[in-house]
Amino acid sequence: MNKVIQSHAEKVFANHSSIIGIEKSNVRSKNNVIVNGLSIVLLCLDESILPFGESPLPESLGDYPCDVRREFVMFGHCNNCTTVNIGCSIGISSGKSAGSVGFFVKSNDSQGFSKKGFLTAAHVAIEHCDELYEGSLLLSKHSLAQQSHKIIHPSCVDNAVHVVIGEVIESFFGNFGSNDIGIDAAFVQTNQQQLGEEIHLNIADENNLEFNGSMLVKKRGRTTGDTIGKLVDECMHVCIDSYVFQNCFAIEQMDIDTIFFDKGDSGSGVFVIDERDNSLKPLGIAFAFYCSKTAVCKIGQITDAFNVSVYDHEELMDIS
Repeated sequence: MNKVIQSHAEKVFANHSSIIGIEKSNVRSKNNVIVNGLSIVLLCLDESILPFGESPLPESLGDYPCDVRREFVMFGHCNNCTTVNIGCSIGISSGKSAGSVGFFVKSNDSQGFSKKGFLTAAHVAIEHCDELYEGSLLLSKHSLAQQSHKIIHPSCVDNAVHVVIGEVIESFFGNFGSNDIGIDAAFVQTNQQQLGEEIHLNIADENNLEFNGSMLVKKRGRTTGDTIGKLVDECMHVCIDSYVFQNCFAIEQMDIDTIFFDKGDSGSGVFVIDERDNSLKPLGIAFAFYCSKTAVCKIGQITDAFNVSVYDHEELMDIS
């Protein structure tokens, strides 16, 4: 099913402007009744409206029936923040975007001159990320690398008083590599000194992940703080403002009353909770959300693309 979705996603998004997401499901609606059976879910802004010149929504993709569901999707952004740490408020001086500090990372420099900083979402840190998307290049290989991309804390939307804490030295916004892995991420180099012992973090092994809702995850974001969710998909496709991101992790909130991700949380790091010892392993960067699901860029592809490692200081956030 993943291969079917990947082979059709770009064409579906291009031909149907109302479709904003594509995902898998074990159930589908048939004559207003929920029945068991594999289906490909088409998430739409309004399935009842057929835009002029467009054909009807597909009833199937490959050998799988389509189940049309109404949703909305948007990038997240930030509000208030007072400290520079995981989940804190950041932005750019123009004030047009804001978001959260994600994982602490450092470059894998064999000469011992590693650059340190943190990850966040590209759409938070790069003003003209649309140019990155069109070029399908890393920032370091794009003409935008000739410009300065300074990051402030807290964001302008949070406080008129803020300071420059770093600068973006690498970023990607689009689908990376031959496997078209959706990445919305930026590496912000900082010169701030962190207290405590530096601890290397092993990222989650994708081969050991389960996507049936049994694995819990945790994130710390600017707006919603520490929240718990369920890992439910590894092949989420999402279309936001004409930008298509493929093969992302999908996180579902625990219940209808518990929000996992909201405006202000873009760039926050998502951890898998290891039930054996309650340890936290980096899973990815949260960057967009539906009403009930959050799209997460895969950390393994980000660290490979940026040639960085994830680390923290002393203890990770408490998971209790």
